[in-house]
Amino acid sequence: MMVNMFDSMCNKLSNEMVILLKHAKKVLFAPTRGHGAARVTESAQIWQNLENEIKGQVRSLADTDSGDNSDQIFIIGKMMNMKDKLMQQILAALLYKKTVIWKDLKINPGASHDTNEIYAS
Repeated sequence: MMVNMFDSMCNKLSNEMVILLKHAKKVLFAPTRGHGAARVTESAQIWQNLENEIKGQVRSLADTDSGDNSDQIFIIGKMMNMKDKLMQQILAALLYKKTVIWKDLKINPGASHDTNEIYAS
């Protein structure tokens, strides 16, 4: 039995993007309107739509396989770029949150001699 490495790579990248989306829900905020439960429901729906859209894009890329190895490498490269862009957004959001927390706590990462201040390592 021969294993199709292209299909397994596409599935792996798709699963990784779904996992990244689940982590993105914690640090990125989808634009919503309303208040209370309606806002939570709308936010959940937006994330579900985004997850379905990314799965669809990956599936459509994998279905365009023409059998040529260079095309397969190009398709895998596109999927890896999608994953990298998602990771970039997550990391940028985390760095922004870190900056906000440090400003709120008045943490100065460049200071070195004041013993009354909390320093970041």
